[in-house]
Amino acid sequence: MLPALTSSEGTCLPSNTARKLMPTTDRDLTATWKYTLHTLYHSGTGLFEFCLILRRDFFHTSSVYDRSDDSDMTSYVDTHCNIPNILTKLNLLGNSNGTTTQTEIIEAFAKMKQDVIKDKKLEAIVSVASDSESQLDTMHLIDNVSEAFGVFGIHPLYAQQMTEEVVERMESYMKHPKTVAWGEIGLDYHPFPGYNYAAPDLQKETFIRQMSLAIKHEKPIVIHTREAEADTLDLMKKHLPRDWPLHVHCFTDSPQFARDLIAEFDNLFIGFTGVITFKNSTDLRKVVEVVPLDRLLLETDGPFMAPIPHRGKVCHPGHVPFIADQIAKTKQVPVDLVYSTCRANTKRMYRL
Repeated sequence: MLPALTSSEGTCLPSNTARKLMPTTDRDLTATWKYTLHTLYHSGTGLFEFCLILRRDFFHTSSVYDRSDDSDMTSYVDTHCNIPNILTKLNLLGNSNGTTTQTEIIEAFAKMKQDVIKDKKLEAIVSVASDSESQLDTMHLIDNVSEAFGVFGIHPLYAQQMTEEVVERMESYMKHPKTVAWGEIGLDYHPFPGYNYAAPDLQKETFIRQMSLAIKHEKPIVIHTREAEADTLDLMKKHLPRDWPLHVHCFTDSPQFARDLIAEFDNLFIGFTGVITFKNSTDLRKVVEVVPLDRLLLETDGPFMAPIPHRGKVCHPGHVPFIADQIAKTKQVPVDLVYSTCRANTKRMYRL
């Protein structure tokens, strides 16, 4: 059994947050405590834990508050993208079909990092291979790129790819030290006229089996669900322990579904993508409002759904800051708090 991780009730705000609350002059006290209460309300942190932080960090001497040790405050992890597909769409790599060499992957990634992302605050990348063709390329990636980690599974729309040969291969991938989860798996009932995607019954069967395999290999699970709220929640409740680490990625469903997921699973996190920056995503931003900050993860789902102002272009890990900014604006909290809390959440979910 995978050891239970710390529940949200036991999560403390990072000490850096308390440091930011330190008043520089007496006249700053009122504003500081307004900020303190605002942060407490929006972070989901318990009063007892918050008071411990204040006791530990708030009343120290000014020398403690040298910001030189805060250089990693805004470091971030893209917790969900598909690097081989991103490299292909950026024309840095040929089609991601399992024929790419390790050298090609290494060179293409280095070029993307240098010429496209250009952000030293990007600390790590979780690359998700949820179809049989991209899995070998992803293995090449995590074998050769230190900041890249892998997730392997079969997407619900591709459930017909779940052959015994593919299952055996994925089980072998779970033994790799840089494989951090099984996924993305789940249910997707969105209509795609003209496409031969898996029917709901096959999706359910594949979802159940992959949940079982993830538990067998003691791996966290990445969930994909779209327009299948009732069935997804029902199968998760039947087949997953309450404390299992779960990442419901690219969330686009209802606020109530988000509440239900969080209520049912103690170590479940919800990921929002660049969609929350779109002008017509008012309803989705309402979901961001109701999900506690200590249950959020930062992700791009690249190469898809690049945030404003890059909508329509290839989405990549360097776009995470636009998503973090929107979360901060929506929840009316400092963006540094979004980064630091989501970074702590990533450690809880993926142990990165």
